[in-house]
Amino acid sequence: MKVEHYLGSPAHYRAFARFLIEVADAGPGGELVAAPEAVSDVVTPPVPVAPHDIPAATPATEAPAPKRRGRPTKAEAPVEAAPVVAPAAALVAAEPTIEEPAAPPPAATIDDVRKAMGEYVKVYGMAAAQEDGPKLLRQLFGEAVAKISSIPADGYGLAVEEINAMIAANPHGRTKVA
Repeated sequence: MKVEHYLGSPAHYRAFARFLIEVADAGPGGELVAAPEAVSDVVTPPVPVAPHDIPAATPATEAPAPKRRGRPTKAEAPVEAAPVVAPAAALVAAEPTIEEPAAPPPAATIDDVRKAMGEYVKVYGMAAAQEDGPKLLRQLFGEAVAKISSIPADGYGLAVEEINAMIAANPHGRTKVA
């Protein structure tokens, strides 16, 4: 039986009518009780079928439940396999030697930067701090940063380190204030 795949086509209705007749003529066990009559091009309304006359589906032919869309439930959540752990001796031998990166600057706050600049003022004076502070900040963070309040939050530790290094090394040749 060839069925065209156009909904509403006469062939589609004829095939569906044949199917309904076969289902209506099937017995309780699913076997055909009487031979179906020849179906003409005229589609007749289907014969009402009582629910007890419809053959039951066999459990072996049931298809698996369709996959649901959306977020999986906790029971359906994928379970990750436990990572495979290699012996420690194999890991040590397999890893190439990597140079340790320089330690990141310590975490600091803007108040720590202000305290470090205050120490610079105590050692070299206010005039030196007003001249050297903005130079240092521009070198560290670019031309847009010339004052402490413009330092990015992740740069406070670096600024404190550099101010303390500038106090110790005196790169500008300043004379110490009493």
